[in-house]
Amino acid sequence: MKVAITTHVFATGPGQDLRDYLNNKQIDELIFIGHPLFYSSRINGSSYFIYREGKLIKSKVTKNPNIPLLLNFAHSFVLSFFWSLRFIKDYDLYVGCNNLNTLVGLILKKMGRVKKCVYYVIDYNPIRFPNRFINFLYHKSDQFCVRHCDETWNLSPRMIEGRKKCFGFDGGNQKVVPIGVWFDRIPRRDFNDIERYTAVFVGHLLEKQGIQHVIRALPQIIKQIPDFRFEIFGDGPYKPKLQELVNELGLNHIINFRKYNQ
Repeated sequence: MKVAITTHVFATGPGQDLRDYLNNKQIDELIFIGHPLFYSSRINGSSYFIYREGKLIKSKVTKNPNIPLLLNFAHSFVLSFFWSLRFIKDYDLYVGCNNLNTLVGLILKKMGRVKKCVYYVIDYNPIRFPNRFINFLYHKSDQFCVRHCDETWNLSPRMIEGRKKCFGFDGGNQKVVPIGVWFDRIPRRDFNDIERYTAVFVGHLLEKQGIQHVIRALPQIIKQIPDFRFEIFGDGPYKPKLQELVNELGLNHIINFRKYNQ
């Protein structure tokens, strides 16, 4: 079996988990292509890793270009297509994590280089971009991928509902594939040992994620739960605004901004 996975990278996510799972199964060949979700000095640039029977045989990591978002997406698309033409031939499966990466897979399927193409959707928002035209193109490409891929893996059933409610779209072979947990990798603590009054956010720091609403609610929360703490793991363009809000409300003793590795 030969599988290709293409994803945008911010931290470890479902694309990497699928890669690890298949490498543990020692499939014949796997290529993993990753692109930076946005510019950050801690994130590597676009890269590919080729495995045979679970062992890495070839790789390349580029520098992360500090360019505007749309140019970054175009750069990622071109690299994915170029690397796919170079390495992918007679593959059984292509998995694209987001619509941009999946479009490459659909082209490869049309060319006869992959047999099946899966669209893996881990994040869906009716207003993904503030620019109405770009948002329109985003959702049209999303619907195109759903319609033409062999399967669409949605993180949540709400994604299926959102396409139908907001855009009147109902089609394709859509399935719900939630993110799992590696129980053998993560030691579990007894319930009595957990930090009961600590909340944690892990992810991309964007305004649409709503972290600012949690921060604004904290003065009321700590009146009832004095030991409450909020740990924020992540990075993103909205981080300075969140830090300003924390300073404004005098909550530095309650909130910690943490870093995590790629």
